Amino acid sequence: MKKLKFVFFFLVVLQSCSVIDPVEKTPAYLYLQPFEVLDSSFAYHGSIRHRIKDGWVYINDEYLGAFELPAKIPVIAEGPTKIVVSPGILSNGIAGTRSIYPGYRPFAKTISLSPLKTDSLSLKTFYNSYLKFVVLEDFELSNTFENMFNADTTFYIDTINPYEGRRSLAWSLEDSFPTVNFRTKNDLIIQGGGRPAFMELDYRCNNPFTIYLDVYSSGGLVQYPFFIVNPKETWNKLYINLTPAIAELPQNSKIRLRFYSLFQSSSTKKGWGEIDNVKVFYTDN
Repeated sequence: MKKLKFVFFFLVVLQSCSVIDPVEKTPAYLYLQPFEVLDSSFAYHGSIRHRIKDGWVYINDEYLGAFELPAKIPVIAEGPTKIVVSPGILSNGIAGTRSIYPGYRPFAKTISLSPLKTDSLSLKTFYNSYLKFVVLEDFELSNTFENMFNADTTFYIDTINPYEGRRSLAWSLEDSFPTVNFRTKNDLIIQGGGRPAFMELDYRCNNPFTIYLDVYSSGGLVQYPFFIVNPKETWNKLYINLTPAIAELPQNSKIRLRFYSLFQSSSTKKGWGEIDNVKVFYTDN
């Protein structure tokens, strides 16, 4: 009888251990290549140059994680598997605010996974068709901006060393001409109500500049200095989240987008800046 009790106790303990420490499943692997932005046939969206940093991965509609690209990731799944990878950016250029970008469409594909096998995915995306662009300026055929009268110098169109294409907008500052101030020629109406709204901007500069939202209403002009761009002398791309700023404004506010820079003479003998591919949109879906 004692021997039977011992055997029974041993089996119970063994079964409990298997529950506490279950057999681990063997993963399949995905190699995620960097995203490529394709031209869209739905509407004109301007330049397709991008700075997508991450892939936000969903496996069979369940969130797996966000991974800096390229990345090799383990996946606990086997057989036909739905994979969705959303393009991720550094919102406002800050590593601590990584997020899915509402401007780009997620990559989606169903593939058959096998344990230990690595499948490589060439990630492709394009601009969503439901974006409403209120600024789409590459300076090639037109210029959305105008110089303000209360500045010491004016912008000019760089045709010698532009970022992309044949033209970029640039400015130069020094002690005798320390400020530049320019804005969109026409009013912009950006729908609020919590809809995502973003600005894209390619830039380089050795002197900081500030981006304003000038809001015109029956009460007069209100100026919102909502973003400061710090010096970076090589071309960089920013994705600036306008959603919080627009949410605070009355619906259908008339807005002018304005750029202002004050020369900081202690840092250099001459200041300069240059921008290209300026886009402002909100989502309408």
